[in-house]
Amino acid sequence: MSEIRLRYNVESGRQYLDALFDLSNNDWYRLHDGYLAGRLSLPEAVVLVHPDWVPGRVSASRRRRAFSLRIPNGQECESSKVWGYPCNIRSPIQVDHSFPYSYGGPTTPSNALYLCEEHNKLKGSDIHLVNWNENNFPWLRSQIVEVQHLLSSAASE
Repeated sequence: MSEIRLRYNVESGRQYLDALFDLSNNDWYRLHDGYLAGRLSLPEAVVLVHPDWVPGRVSASRRRRAFSLRIPNGQECESSKVWGYPCNIRSPIQVDHSFPYSYGGPTTPSNALYLCEEHNKLKGSDIHLVNWNENNFPWLRSQIVEVQHLLSSAASE
């Protein structure tokens, strides 16, 4: 991974955290309006799926934290997607969330990342290690819709 890309990912992680901590509970709909109008950066849009918006409620794609995916035969560690270098560690491959579950990442194949045991431990939930490329978030639109439905049903109770 180039130094420029690494700096971009770290800055995007900072932007995500800034957007997350700038918001109050009443700001979801304002933020959502900005998303619909195309005014949000990717990190700002991803804030819309953070689990704190709907405490105690879980969207369908987040009901299970553990992946039920079968690890393909010969699957190699995808450390290059996170750190930019290939892995030469011989340890069991695990499935992790590319975008952290703790920040709203769904347990879906499009958010799966295959890492060796050691790289999986290193990655954890560090938001600065997320690859902030729009192609890595094919699940975002459907997750935002799920959160919107959860908020609507909570408001009507």
